[in-house]
This record gives sequence, C-alpha cells and structure tokens, in this order.
Amino acid sequence: PHIDSSDVRHQFAVSLGDFQGGGELCVESMEDCSKVFVVETKNRIAWADGRAIHWVRGYSGERFSLIFYCTDPACSQPLEQSCDLSWHPAGQLNSSEE
Repeated sequence: PHIDSSDVRHQFAVSLGDFQGGGELCVESMEDCSKVFVVETKNRIAWADGRAIHWVRGYSGERFSLIFYCTDPACSQPLEQSCDLSWHPAGQLNSSEE
C-alpha cells in the first residue's frame, strides 16, 4: 500500500493486458480505514484519489497501468473522497443504467 504524495487532485486509472485473478485497484475509505473500495480498472477508466492509501490486488499474467494524474499546485483540489464508484466517462453508461 502507498499514497501518491505528489498528486494534487484525483486521478484516472485504467489497466490493460492479459491478466486474470485480480488486478483491481483497492482504495482505503477516507471515512473508515477498515473499508476498502475494490475498483475494476481492466479495460475501463476509473476515478480514484491517489492521496488515499491504495494498492493493486494480486493477479497472474501481464498487466499494464495508465494513470492520469496532476502535480500542478494551480490545479489543486482538497481530498474529500478516496473513490467515486458512480463516476463513468461521458457517453458511457454504467451497467445499471443500460
């Protein structure tokens, strides 16, 4: 587990590759450290805040991560929530909305 101390706001993450049996992004809740959000990032983009404690679940195979983050103080936002599971890219529906 780690935090991304240079981040100044949330980040977007996606994982790619031929991997199985895990690989989800795990993010500790800001409100309750015993609660962990398990975020599926395989072939989909997700919203999380790297300033919260996070890690990747174990997996087998080859996995690549693309993380889009900001370190510019001019773009800084307060750390209010560690993860937003309801977020989805514009034009992409959640499975519950289909």
